[in-house]
Amino acid sequence: IRKLGLQSVIVAPLVANARTLGALSFVMAESSRRYTHADLGFAEELAGRAATAVENARLYTESKRAAEALQRSNEELQRANEDLNQFAYSASHDLQEPLRMVAIFSQILSRKYGHQLDAEGQKYVGFMLQGARRMEMLLKDLLAYTQIVNYTAEGLPLVDANAVFEKS
Repeated sequence: IRKLGLQSVIVAPLVANARTLGALSFVMAESSRRYTHADLGFAEELAGRAATAVENARLYTESKRAAEALQRSNEELQRANEDLNQFAYSASHDLQEPLRMVAIFSQILSRKYGHQLDAEGQKYVGFMLQGARRMEMLLKDLLAYTQIVNYTAEGLPLVDANAVFEKS
C-alpha cells in the first residue's frame, strides 16, 4: 500500500444472501486525510446496498429467463395438445366408416344366414355386433372429448357448483 502511495484504504465486501459478490474499495492517495470509522460505516452501508442491487438484478434476470422458458414450454405444450386433439378427432372420425361396415355386414349376415348358423355361430355374430356398437360408442366419446377440450371458458356461463350439488 505504501509503495503505491496510498494514505488510507477501505475495502468493504459486497455480501448478499450469505454470498460474497465482490468488494468495494476506497483509496486515498494524494491527501493527508485518513478514513474514519464513520467513513468505514458509510462504505459498509454502501457496499450492502450495492450487493443487494446486484443480487436483485441477478434474480430479476434469472426470473425473466425462467418466465421466457416457461412461456416457450407452454407454447410447445399447447401446440402438442392441438396436434393430439386433431389426431384424436381424425382417428375417431376416420375409424367410424370401417366400423359401420363391420356392423352392417354383421347384421346382414345375421338376417340372411342366421337361420343356417348354429347357436355358437349366432353367438359369435352377436359378439361382433356388440363389439362394433361398443367401439362406435368409444369413438363417439373420443370425438365429443376433442370437441369439449377445444372450448374456451369465454362465453360459457358460470355455474354455481353448490346449487348443482344440492340438487343431487
